[in-house]
Amino acid sequence: MIAQLYHILFGATWAVHYCFVMIVTGIPILALFNRVRKRFEAPSVGFQEGPYPVCISLAITTGIAPLLFSQVLFHRLFYQTWINLFPLPLIGLGLVIAFFYASYLVRVKRGWGFLLNLFQIGCIISFILFFGALFNHLT
Repeated sequence: MIAQLYHILFGATWAVHYCFVMIVTGIPILALFNRVRKRFEAPSVGFQEGPYPVCISLAITTGIAPLLFSQVLFHRLFYQTWINLFPLPLIGLGLVIAFFYASYLVRVKRGWGFLLNLFQIGCIISFILFFGALFNHLT
């Protein structure tokens, strides 16, 4: 009974986290596209210079609950996988920190927007590959 409840909560919290991740993933791609086309008044560029860091914070915060539920539901496999991939979790944490601070630099260094968008997209791709490797080892 408790395991079924945890599975339901895992799915619900994952859905909320996924919504914020789609915003966090899509905005740098759209902003990069608009910067290349020299459309600096586009909504994605304005969003990136405005509430975007808050969305990143919400994506990270809402990702904690599914991570905890996956640790409870798959604890034997989860910890073994985390240990087997040892340097990658630390690299993943560094990528999140760099991605988060790059979102603040977009506001401050407006001339660097193109390069910072490329950096953010690289961080996103690297982080997706990290979590893909983590969950591949769970099965």
